[in-house]
Amino acid sequence: MKTPKLKPHRYVAFFWALATIAVSACSGANVGSGGIAGFSLKPSVAATCGPPPPVPFQPLWLSYPEPRARAVSQEVKELVFAGWDTTFFGKDTVNLVRLNDGQPVAILKFRTFVPAPSPLPSPHATPPGGSGDIPYIAVNVPNLKRATRYVVSYTFDDWGDKPPSCRTRVTRKLGAFTTRS
Repeated sequence: MKTPKLKPHRYVAFFWALATIAVSACSGANVGSGGIAGFSLKPSVAATCGPPPPVPFQPLWLSYPEPRARAVSQEVKELVFAGWDTTFFGKDTVNLVRLNDGQPVAILKFRTFVPAPSPLPSPHATPPGGSGDIPYIAVNVPNLKRATRYVVSYTFDDWGDKPPSCRTRVTRKLGAFTTRS
């Protein structure tokens, strides 16, 4: 008995139609919109990031040295923050910028958070509405230069309505302080 030869041109149309239906079904197409078998290859809905979080993300609060403090010791061993390292979307960074006549001359970046010292250094700032159960974390810093102004900022990834990543890089200034002469 002879095996019949397959005629590929007969199957191409069938597989093409099947693939089109499968792709259309997965793309969220509407029935009856005019394509093959009543399907369309055009998606009916654009990609979105969904609703934003119910409360905007609150970055860390600079607790020690207090924002706007003057005559801070050069031997500050760490910067202390009220809050926690989220690393929800990515790696958080604390930036310590040394200023000279208002111009940045050095930027130190810290990505490793450590537990805050116990007891907390004094005086230290508490976030508005804060109570006794606030978590504190810190970053270790080298000795600072005398009579110098430092600006502390926090860089993190937050929700952003930019599909497909749905996040955006944000830097917020947390405060500034000046070391003693």
